[in-house]
This record gives sequence, structure tokens and C-alpha cells, in this order.
Amino acid sequence: MLEAMEQEYTDISFEGKDGVGRKTDVPWSRFYSKSRSKSATQGWYVVYLFPTHGNGIYVCLAHGSSRLENGSFVPRSNDELKQLTDWGSAVIASSIKSRPDIVKSINLESKLKLAQSYEKSVIAAKYYDLTNLPSLEELTQDACLFAGLLGQLYFGEDMGRAPDQEDIVVSDVKSASHGKGVGQGFKLTGPERKAIELRAMQVAQEHLITLGYEVEDVSNKESYDFKATKKGSSIPVEVKGTTSSIGTVVLTRNEVELHMQSYPNNMLIVVSDINLHRSTTTPIATGGNLRQYFPWKIDDSLLKVISYEYNLI
Repeated sequence: MLEAMEQEYTDISFEGKDGVGRKTDVPWSRFYSKSRSKSATQGWYVVYLFPTHGNGIYVCLAHGSSRLENGSFVPRSNDELKQLTDWGSAVIASSIKSRPDIVKSINLESKLKLAQSYEKSVIAAKYYDLTNLPSLEELTQDACLFAGLLGQLYFGEDMGRAPDQEDIVVSDVKSASHGKGVGQGFKLTGPERKAIELRAMQVAQEHLITLGYEVEDVSNKESYDFKATKKGSSIPVEVKGTTSSIGTVVLTRNEVELHMQSYPNNMLIVVSDINLHRSTTTPIATGGNLRQYFPWKIDDSLLKVISYEYNLI
């Protein structure tokens, strides 16, 4: 299974950290896709975590649980981690339901907030007691099992949902404005919003092309951003960009109506964690992590009015 993952995700890599010199509280080693998880703070990966007591080791399927801010690692919020792990757990649920040896939570026995955030980012794990380690064959089989689960998450991200998973209801991404009236990114300047929008559109377009779509930018004339066509069928694609991670989507009335009518032949692409460089005369946006929702189902019970239009008499 690990071999199959390597064939599909050819940028698989390995790394680890034990805090050479002053040893870290919870040493770790992971394998991952370099394009999906550029650092241990981003994306999904398989990680071996060594609890503080040093008597065992967990092999875990986990998501990056922190961010690097001003030179320090800051844990993601509990709400953000819950949203991530709820999604991931739903994707792999059927694959581990008959595996009583696979647990959904771990205890690293650490008092450090960063280590505790590791625990909250795990959706599947298996524990090995160092006094009774399994055979190399079993360890290899488990590594292949977790590689397969990781591949399911990557597939789920590509498709916006996992195979046989119910439609995802989306209302959870803070985004920058498209310039279509009042939108996301209220504290950004016009040029900054434009830079984020252009970066999100670029990342989304490249992603759609890799999926085999012919892509037409219709953002200047329609209530959506791209017309994506494959095998003679076209779908509207909404694109949102943000410098942060998980929050809320701000939609115009026209966007809501269009995507409600278009479902299930519609798509939302969110490009989060975009890097905004303000040091230049013209703001520049780079990077970003893409997440695709296809089909995109809007639940009107989750819509919240944030502004009104009032006609003066």
C-alpha cells in the first residue's frame, strides 16, 4: 500500500526531530507528501510520536497542529482542530471500523501545550510498548495501513469528499474579497485584497488543469470565478482566498442563489494560508494551501445575514 501511495504521490518524503542538544519533550518522525505538507505544521501526514515517559511509541495519522508565528510555534485553536479532525475521521471511518487496535486518541503524558495540540490533531493511532515490540513485518504492515489511510485523506482533499462520504456542507472558511461588493478581508486594503484574490485564482486554476478541466475565467461577467469543462460538461467554480486558515465564507446573494441552483454540479475551492508580502510598493501574495469541495452544498440554515440594502424614500 505504501508502494501504491508512492506511485500516486511521487513526492513522498521523511523527516524527524528530537531537539538535538536540548531534547524535545515529544520526539517525532513522519512521512508525508512534500506538496501536501510542506512542513510539520501543515497538512496531513503519518507521524511516529514518542510519549514523554519514553516507554512506548505511537504511529499516528495526524494534521499539522500549530503555526510558526514570530519565530515560535503557536497551537491551532481547539475549534479549528476539531473541524479538521471531524472531516478526516469521516473520511477514514469505514477503513478502521473493524480494527480494534486502532484508537482515535492518544496520551503523550506531556504538560506542554504544543504536545497537547499534537494529541488533538490525531484521528487514528496505534501504540507499541517498547518492552513488547511487534515483529518488523507487523510494523511494516502497520506503516502500509497508515500510508493507505493517508492516501484516502489526500484523495478526499482532491475530490472535496471521500468515496461514499455524504456531501460536505461548507460554511467554514474565512476568505478575502473577490471585489464583488462587500466581502471577506475587511481589514485589508484594496491592493492587498486584489493580490490575495489573484493568488487564489492562480492556485485554483493550476489545480483544475491538473484534474483535466479546461478553465475559463468568467469572474468579470458571472457570479462565479471559473467555468470548468471536462468531457463536454461544465460546472461553475467559486474561489476564495485567505491569509488565515479556517473561519467563515462570506457570500453575495447572487453567489448563494447560483450555487444552490447548480448543486450538485458545482465546486468551491478555498486557498488558505496565503503569504501576503506588504514590504513592496505593490503587495505580493505567494503560497497557499488548497482545499476543494465538490459538489458544494450550501445549507441555508447556516447562512447568517451580515448586511442589508435599504432603499431611501
